[in-house]
Amino acid sequence: MSQDVTQSGSLLNPETDLAAAALLLGRYVERIDNLIRVSAHAQAAQASPCWIGAFLDRAALQAAAQLLAPGDPRYDEAGLRDMLAFARPEATEIDLRLSIASQLRRQGRQTLTGPTPTLVEAFEPARQERIGARDLRPLERLSRRTELWGEVDRRISRHLGWSRVVPLYTLGRPLPTSVEEEGLGAEMARIANAAVRIERTARDMQASAERLSNARSRRAVFADAIGDIMNHDHVAVTRDAGDLRHLFNELVEKGALRELSGRPRFRIWGL
Repeated sequence: MSQDVTQSGSLLNPETDLAAAALLLGRYVERIDNLIRVSAHAQAAQASPCWIGAFLDRAALQAAAQLLAPGDPRYDEAGLRDMLAFARPEATEIDLRLSIASQLRRQGRQTLTGPTPTLVEAFEPARQERIGARDLRPLERLSRRTELWGEVDRRISRHLGWSRVVPLYTLGRPLPTSVEEEGLGAEMARIANAAVRIERTARDMQASAERLSNARSRRAVFADAIGDIMNHDHVAVTRDAGDLRHLFNELVEKGALRELSGRPRFRIWGL
């Protein structure tokens, strides 16, 4: 487990200290909570564009890469993004890895309703992870575990009062080859470190979205494309869309967008 740097600059290894892990988790969950609620309020007031869709897409992609890339480097965040950009619907059914990534992305698009579970109820599906399913092939077992972890994330998000699913628990899971039993401190430390990563991603994307909102150069002409950027992890543009590519290059220079991937046939941009 890598160490985290706190605001004071001191190194913290919460894996060895349950109280430290709990404090770190609480601190960063509060920051995520503030970002989500502030964005929701701003969207309702039409004060700024909505970037939550893009953020949840990226969090899902990061969680999928965390689970899949250790077994096959082609399925890291950039590799998954390239494959999903032009994947046909049937491809996500044939390739179980892409199916897992798509499953996590769909989860982030769900709107949560219903009663608020307790934390004990939230973590209940995780117990099923250790029951059965050992006769399945590794990727099938990982797909089932991802479903269970996703249910934990739905319940945790609902417990926290969030209307969308943030993959805290899934992103904090160990490598798919790891099946050892762990203590509460180690498990909480992983979730805390996932919260740190998610909060940083959200904060960076919020800053990019604000710069994009302020970059007025020709934005109205490409309103739909800008809306897609705010609502998805990435937008893929083929080489024949010259005007749009030129606009996106301008926005990259202004720090409002990033070019996430490039190929002769297409390029991919996002917050």
